[in-house]
Amino acid sequence: MMRIETSQGILSVLLPAECLIYEVEAHALLLKAVDWDSLEFSTVAVGAGDVLAVDTAYFQLLLSVRQTAREYGKAFCLNDAGEALADIARLYGIHIAEQIS
Repeated sequence: MMRIETSQGILSVLLPAECLIYEVEAHALLLKAVDWDSLEFSTVAVGAGDVLAVDTAYFQLLLSVRQTAREYGKAFCLNDAGEALADIARLYGIHIAEQIS
């Protein structure tokens, strides 16, 4: 299950090993509960170090998180993206060798 934590000005979104369509709805609800207007954080950092599998539906959720962060003036980064995320990002034409910002 996705975990969301706030500490030292960073909203950390920690992804599970399997980021697949059957988790999208539950994880979208967790993200919807975030107070995006909060002054507690200025950066959204997605931790992807545990991700072994990701499908297009879940990747779209990640793109939505990035867009929401931008809309609220928050920095966005994707940390520890492994091969599964790199493959799906290539499919979408997005380069994630570096952090997404």
